[in-house]
Amino acid sequence: MDTQELKQLQEKYKNISNDLKIAQGERNQLQLEVDNMKLKLESFSIKNKMIEYKQGLSKKSERMNFLMKKIFSDKKHQLEIYVEKLEGLSPLNIMTKGYSYVTDENDKSIVSVKKLHTNDKIVVNMSDGYVRATVTDIERKK
Repeated sequence: MDTQELKQLQEKYKNISNDLKIAQGERNQLQLEVDNMKLKLESFSIKNKMIEYKQGLSKKSERMNFLMKKIFSDKKHQLEIYVEKLEGLSPLNIMTKGYSYVTDENDKSIVSVKKLHTNDKIVVNMSDGYVRATVTDIERKK
């Protein structure tokens, strides 16, 4: 083999080598494109969408549970306040503090001394019972 043929072979080798490098670069580029397409396909897959929706639903469910517990707690606290107010307004609780109410013999409330006369029969109702009494003296406020 002479030098001319050797140079030609070396040139062909270089060309083939360059072509191979270009082909490998194109192959790598095509592989990247294929990989990107696979990723896009996976992101559109029903399975992944289901997983995403399930995670979203789980978060919303947790939020709903938190809010329901908070609402329940707030309403329970409000109810406790109302119960305290009602107990404070309860006639029976008021009567345990020394108050009473007066009725006539027919169980009609008497709220003013103007409705009473001497010798009228009255009933004084207290927290633990009642007392029957007769009016002996009436004094009006001025």
